[in-house]
Parts: sequence; structure tokens; C-alpha cells
Amino acid sequence: MSLGTELKRVAPTLRRRADRLGGVAAAWLDVVPPSLADLATIEGVRGGTLSLSVDSAGAKFRLDRALREGLDAALRRRLPSIRSIRVRIAGTDADDSTRRPRR
Repeated sequence: MSLGTELKRVAPTLRRRADRLGGVAAAWLDVVPPSLADLATIEGVRGGTLSLSVDSAGAKFRLDRALREGLDAALRRRLPSIRSIRVRIAGTDADDSTRRPRR
């Protein structure tokens, strides 16, 4: 299969994903301080959960702390469809840090 054929095949999927994540990415860049925004990659949104990945445990710690200190609430104000935020270290299956809103 040629590269051109493969690109034509995946283009609609990539376009839909870009459209869906465009608003999330814009809100992320507006709300999150650059020093933290650069630590994470937006993996996607599913079922109201924003999934982020980071490269290290130190980056995960810094982002989790900022989320607990109010960053999660600020993001949810900009993105009302987000109910929780999950941060994981890239390359691992660890899923132990879903931040849900405080009640």
C-alpha cells in the first residue's frame, strides 16, 4: 500500500479527532501555565474524562498537584463536558490518578 493511499484512508479519522480535540487543546493552552502545559500530551476525551500523558513520575506529580490546587476546576469551567481528568505516565498502564470534581 502506498503512503498516499494510507493517508487518504486515515484522513477522515484524523480530521474528526482534530476537530474534537481542537477546543480541548485551545482551552488547555489558555488555562494551563506554559511550564505545566509543556509537560503533558492530550490523549483524548472519552465519557467525560480528559486523558493526559506525561513522560515521568516527576511531571505527573507536578501536574497532579496543580490539578488538586484548582487547575481541574479551571479546566472544567472552560470545558463543561469534562467531569474528570486522568494523568498517566506514557508507556505504562497505570490509571490511578483520575481527578474528579470536589463536591
